[in-house]
Amino acid sequence: MTRRKLYSKVGWRKYLDPTDRPRVRNFLEKNGKLVFRQVVQCIQTATERGDKEIAILVHPNVQSIVVIEENDYNEILTHSLQFFKSIIVKLKKQINDTIKTDLIVVDAS
Repeated sequence: MTRRKLYSKVGWRKYLDPTDRPRVRNFLEKNGKLVFRQVVQCIQTATERGDKEIAILVHPNVQSIVVIEENDYNEILTHSLQFFKSIIVKLKKQINDTIKTDLIVVDAS
């Protein structure tokens, strides 16, 4: 007999909104690339299909699924964009520190 896991639904802000949440910020520093990439892909698919929400299992050790409703798609996409921009800024700094030149220009605005 197969056991089924039951998951509770939680709003996306609990695990994906880094604003004033040090634990979320720390989690996203480690896992943000994967998580936000999946979120963006799911939102793109949901938009194409006309889905009103998406649900994502953010971490396998958590017994909750994160639900993102259609009216929040733009807000979480903005968080995703800010996350990836911060990576570009860090990368540019690392490149400049390593080669000590401004030959590479990356616009992170």
